[in-house]
Amino acid sequence: MNEWSQADIKTVLNGDYFKGQTGTDKCYDAYGITTCPDWSQVGLKKSAQDMIEEVVWNTGTAYTISWEDSDVTLLQYIYERSNNNGRLGCGTSMSSYCSDHVERTTTWPGKVGLMYPSDYGYATNGEGTKDSRDTCIYNLELISWTYSDKGSNCYKNDWLYDSDNTQWTMTPTPASSAAYDVAYIYSNGYLTSERASTDHSIRPVVYLKSSVKIIDGTGEESNPYQLKLE
Repeated sequence: MNEWSQADIKTVLNGDYFKGQTGTDKCYDAYGITTCPDWSQVGLKKSAQDMIEEVVWNTGTAYTISWEDSDVTLLQYIYERSNNNGRLGCGTSMSSYCSDHVERTTTWPGKVGLMYPSDYGYATNGEGTKDSRDTCIYNLELISWTYSDKGSNCYKNDWLYDSDNTQWTMTPTPASSAAYDVAYIYSNGYLTSERASTDHSIRPVVYLKSSVKIIDGTGEESNPYQLKLE
């Protein structure tokens, strides 16, 4: 089911991963329970934990039930902040694909989440000019970024794009007869959705406290920002 507040990955990211130590959280892949990483090596260190703010995340749906006019980035941003949850379209249906009884919310307070589809959309630089970036953001649906000449420039110049991995977002996607799909960024560069139980990559996202300052670096891979909590 596609409810972030009760997702297993939400528990892990805000538990053992955030603490940087092995605890009681279970890790899963597409086939069930699997061995967790060594969180002391890949989890957050105390210095990083102290910089992270707890905030209210928006967990409204990605687009509407219809794909056609829905996921231009500006509209996507609005949908994510809507009151539509991941059961949108199921109504009172209790079919095998709409049978969860979980409490559904459209906001969630926490420290570690995943990117929104709109984050990916706004991260593009287009072709490096204002007009082409505006085309990507305001005129070209995220699902179309791979299927047009302009779209190819949108995703190739997007700093969140990863050609080696499909990446989950934290945003549920609605369907007319199912409540298990979540939006993700395909390795070909466009937005689509799949069952929450599918095995995709994740990119943990946090909000920094206002007292965190950049003290060095340019933000490039070869020269990353260096941060300090003041």
